[in-house]
Amino acid sequence: MSISWNWFDDLTFSEKKIIQPIEHLPCRTWGYDKWWIDSEGNEKEGHPYK
Repeated sequence: MSISWNWFDDLTFSEKKIIQPIEHLPCRTWGYDKWWIDSEGNEKEGHPYK
């Protein structure tokens, strides 16, 4: 699956150094693992938009 476009209502790109797509829309992690790192550098489990 690929994304052609997405709208981020709560995100201002000029104010963010790091953007983590999994925080904003359904997506998969590498190797289909269930953990991921948020934009603040914290390890998370599960998917917030599944």
